[in-house]
Amino acid sequence: MSKIAGLFAAAHQGLVENETLEFGCFPNFVAQKINMETGVNIKGAKRLITSSGISHAIKQHGNDQLEKQRGQKGLTVSDFELIPTIIANYDRVEKGHENRGCKGLLFIKQINDVDYYVAMKLRTNGGDSKLEFATMYAKHKKSQCINTPASNKLL
Repeated sequence: MSKIAGLFAAAHQGLVENETLEFGCFPNFVAQKINMETGVNIKGAKRLITSSGISHAIKQHGNDQLEKQRGQKGLTVSDFELIPTIIANYDRVEKGHENRGCKGLLFIKQINDVDYYVAMKLRTNGGDSKLEFATMYAKHKKSQCINTPASNKLL
């Protein structure tokens, strides 16, 4: 079982309240690129996945039936295991919401037919910066229609 899967299992069962898993920092050139694109300076910030972030995401986006009503998919442990990949190899990053003095970033990545949205919050304490997982959700890509004179076909 991966460390993220273990954190997911414990958070899903409500067994842990404040566990964190660190997965390094962004290289300086990536941090500079994110700063230029969003205005959020994450240079030297440690990337963390927290059990509280996983618990929040499970509660808000873990029920597949409810998520389908919103045009999304319910999150599973395999989705959470993609977080490091989504963050490191994002397709797009946007400035997210600021909450309680913490700046937010939204990392977006398409994997197969799913668009993943991972929200991270930047916490700073003196010279120590942490980019913490806040939540995530996932949407299936919509089929594209091609109109032809003879018929309409879905791709």
